[in-house]
Amino acid sequence: MAINEKFKDKIGRLKNSKLLEKIERIKKLKILKKIKENKRKFIKKVNQNKGRIFAGISITAVMAVSFKSDDSLVFNTSKISVPVTKNTVILGDSRLSTAEFYRSLEDKNNDGRWFYSNSKSKERYGINTRVDQTYLNNQKANLNKNISLTIRYKDVYLSYKIDTLKRDTTNVVCYMSEKLTNKNSSKDLGWFQSKGREIVVNRFHPDSTLSVKRQQELQKTIDERYDTKLIETETHEFGHDENDQKGINARVGLGAERDFKLSKHDEVVANIRQLLKQRQNYILNGDEKYITSKFKFYLDKIKENNITPSAEFVSLGEAKIIGEGVRDMWEKQFSETYRDDHFKMLRKNFKQGKVTFESLDAEERYEKILDRIYDIKTPKGETVSFRYFIKDFELTEDETKEIEKIKNENPLNEMDKLGMILDRYGKKAYHTYIVEQKQKVKEEDRRKELEEARMEARKQNFDRATPNKQHDDMNREAILNENKRTYQNRRQRRGGRE
Repeated sequence: MAINEKFKDKIGRLKNSKLLEKIERIKKLKILKKIKENKRKFIKKVNQNKGRIFAGISITAVMAVSFKSDDSLVFNTSKISVPVTKNTVILGDSRLSTAEFYRSLEDKNNDGRWFYSNSKSKERYGINTRVDQTYLNNQKANLNKNISLTIRYKDVYLSYKIDTLKRDTTNVVCYMSEKLTNKNSSKDLGWFQSKGREIVVNRFHPDSTLSVKRQQELQKTIDERYDTKLIETETHEFGHDENDQKGINARVGLGAERDFKLSKHDEVVANIRQLLKQRQNYILNGDEKYITSKFKFYLDKIKENNITPSAEFVSLGEAKIIGEGVRDMWEKQFSETYRDDHFKMLRKNFKQGKVTFESLDAEERYEKILDRIYDIKTPKGETVSFRYFIKDFELTEDETKEIEKIKNENPLNEMDKLGMILDRYGKKAYHTYIVEQKQKVKEEDRRKELEEARMEARKQNFDRATPNKQHDDMNREAILNENKRTYQNRRQRRGGRE
C-alpha cells in the first residue's frame, strides 16, 4: 500500500512539473500573440489617420507610412532602416553590382512580380521567390515530400594495415587503424543525405587477408563497437529523415544561432529514436547487451529500479529520464565531435541564403519546429512528446565567437536587404523600394552620361583653343623672322645707323 501511495505521489509531482512547464510555454505564446496584435492595431491606427506620419518600432527597423491617395498606401522608404549591405548581388553564376542588378529588374505586367533578366547570358530569375522567407521555407519543407526514402548498405572491411582511415570508393573497402575508438564520426557508421532522401548504413567485416586469429580479434571489436545492427544505426538515420520531413531544414530567417542549435537538436532526436529501438530490443530479448554503452545512463536507471520498461507504453517518468538523459549525454560526449560539422553546415546555409537575417516570427517558428521534431513515435507506434523534458542549448563562448566570425564572412547583401524589407514592412514597401532604387540608378546613369558629354565638350574646346606644340613652334619662328625683317628694314631706312 505504501508503495502505491509513493508511486501516486511521484506521478503527481511529475504531472505538476509538466503542468507548470506547459503554463510557462502558454504564457510565452500569449506574449508573442500580444506583440502581433499590437502590430495589427498599429496598422489599423495608421489607416484611420490618413495624411499623418507615424513611427512604429519593428526589431531594428523604423516603419514610416504616408498616403498618396485614399486607396493607395505608399511607404516612405527613406525612413526604412536596415543593416549596411555589401555592394554585390549573386544570382546563379552571375556576380553583379547593385546598380547592374536594379538596372536589369523588370516588372513587365506591372503586378509587382519582379524578374532579373540578363540579355547576354539569357538568364532570368524571379526575385520575389528568392527573398520571401515564407516561400523559401515552404519550398524547403516540401522538397522531399514526394521522394521515396531509399536505404543502401555498404560492406566495409576493417584491417590493421594502416594507421588512418582511408576509403576506396571504387571497391567500397575501408581500412581503419588498430586504435578503434568511439569518437568516429557518423559517416563511419552511416549517414542521411537530405538531397535525394537516402540513408547509407555501413556493415563492418574483418579483412579476409588477415590471419584467422587476427580476424577473430577484429570481429570481437566490431561486435562491441561497430555492429550497426545492434547499435541501430539505421533507426538513428531514420530520425534525421523524419526531422527533415517535419521541416527542420526550413531555416530561412531563423538567424545563425537558432540554425546552429537546430543541428544539435536534430542529433538529440535521432539518438532518442535510437534508444527507443534499443529499449524495445532489450524488452524482447531480456539482454543488457542491446542497450549500448552510449545509453549507459538508461541501463543504470533500470538496475536502480527507477524505471521498469513496458512493452506497451512509455510512462511519463520514463519519458523524462530518456529525454533529459539523452540530451545531457549528447552535449557531454558528442557536442565537440559534431561541432565542426555543424559549423560547416551553418556556412553552407549562409551561402544558400538561409540564415542571413532574423524574421519577425523567428522565435515562434523555432519553438514550433522543436515541438514537431520532439513528438517522437515509439517502435509500437505511440507518439511521445519529449519537448517538455528538453531544455534548449546554451551556446559556449567559443561557439558564439565562431558564429560571429561566420556572420562577418557573409555580410548581408542586397538580396538580404530586400528580404528584410519584405518581412518587416510588407509587399508595398518592398515594391516601392525597388521602384525607387531603379529610379536612382536611372538618374545616376543619366548624370554620368551628362558628365561624360560635358567632359568631351571641354576636351574639344580645349583642343581648338590650344594649338599643338608643332604649330606653336612654327608661329614662334614666324614671329621671330618677322621681327628680324622689320629690324633690318628700319636699319636700311636709317642708312645702316642704329
